[in-house]
Amino acid sequence: MEYILLFAASGFYSLQFVFQKLFEKRTAGGISVCLWNQVVFSTVAITFLLIKSGLPTELNWTAFWCIAGYVASAVICGIVAIKAMSCGPVAMVSTFCLIGGMIIPFFYGVLVLDENVGVGRWVAIGVLCLSCVAPMLFKNKDNKQSVTAKFFVLCMIYFITNGTVGMFQKMHQISPQAINEDSFVMFIAFFRLVVSLVGIFMISAVKKYKGEKNVIKNAFWEIGKNPMTPKMFLMIILFSAMNSISITVGDLFSLRCMVLMDASVQFPLLSAIILVFTAFFGRVIFSEKFNRETIATVSLAIVGILLYMI
Repeated sequence: MEYILLFAASGFYSLQFVFQKLFEKRTAGGISVCLWNQVVFSTVAITFLLIKSGLPTELNWTAFWCIAGYVASAVICGIVAIKAMSCGPVAMVSTFCLIGGMIIPFFYGVLVLDENVGVGRWVAIGVLCLSCVAPMLFKNKDNKQSVTAKFFVLCMIYFITNGTVGMFQKMHQISPQAINEDSFVMFIAFFRLVVSLVGIFMISAVKKYKGEKNVIKNAFWEIGKNPMTPKMFLMIILFSAMNSISITVGDLFSLRCMVLMDASVQFPLLSAIILVFTAFFGRVIFSEKFNRETIATVSLAIVGILLYMI
């Protein structure tokens, strides 16, 4: 049963990278636009869960602090994901995301939960860590690093924040005070919405103080790379909404799976399946060519995952 849940979670999680890239390709840069995406994301998640299971029925302090840690990580993760995809290929961005989703929960499982891990898995983790720094080893024709420092830093932040998202999920699910999955995800969406709206209004207030006009309208409407039209606005909302549904459904399957499977097993398996799907999507949907850096990163990640599973 746990493997069916894991495969279902992997499939939905894989789709998030497609919708994130589609969103990035049609929107202007900036933190406000990324927070706008978070607002739509959270609103759709809340609506979906209200239809599915109604209002949340329980909350306690343990769940609250896990939710707070999750939301802080997820908001940063969402902002960085959009920015990273504007600088590099989907396959490499998703690989950093997935490796972080493996390594940080792995160390949490080993160091905090005392999960037993053999020598082979430590070797695998070493290979996965190497896959993160491999892109920085390549030089272009001008003897400069092929991967820019900005892209690498964004990927590493994505690595860390996606990993801590998984850690807070696991922390909640194994707690005796854990609330049901629907309530947990609902509260995450609600607090994510509040944080994102506060962020947008704070940025708008700063812009208004500097003398800019129509800051609220621009924050919620003028978000495209081209002059906004109703058709384009609805398309951008659709991409954000589909991203939200993909991750929300993936979370529900993953949270249920966490009750049945060790973190040190679940996250590598989850990452391996997603890695295959996202590399395929990047090549087929976005026609992204695999350069040396991407091949090295993805190949080492796959090797690390395979070693981990031995």
